[in-house]
Amino acid sequence: MTTPSQLSLDYSPSPRRPRARTRDPETSHEAAHSITQAAINKQHEIILLILRQYGPATDREIRAHYVRLRAAMGWDHYSEQSMRSRRAELDVNHRKQPLVEWTGAHRTHGTTRRWRVWRAV
Repeated sequence: MTTPSQLSLDYSPSPRRPRARTRDPETSHEAAHSITQAAINKQHEIILLILRQYGPATDREIRAHYVRLRAAMGWDHYSEQSMRSRRAELDVNHRKQPLVEWTGAHRTHGTTRRWRVWRAV
């Protein structure tokens, strides 16, 4: 198994900025304006690294890997919602050349809620 210090990634960042929907509360608009491009790129890198290192995963599993590795890797704290948003930005719906895609599978994590399983392209 690869140790956190051995993890690396060749990643080309997206120039797109996060947006909030017009009907979203003002706090969503403030959050979208407050995040830096460097933080966005770092979260993209982390998500791709996790999917490439550990294989297909749900957003919940991506987050669990992130939490487990964060201290050893020296990563900043990112919220669960922020991680989901950044993963979505890597999907086919947000990029001409998607970097992640839905596998077609779901997992339930012991609940009735289904979670999509994502993989790096």
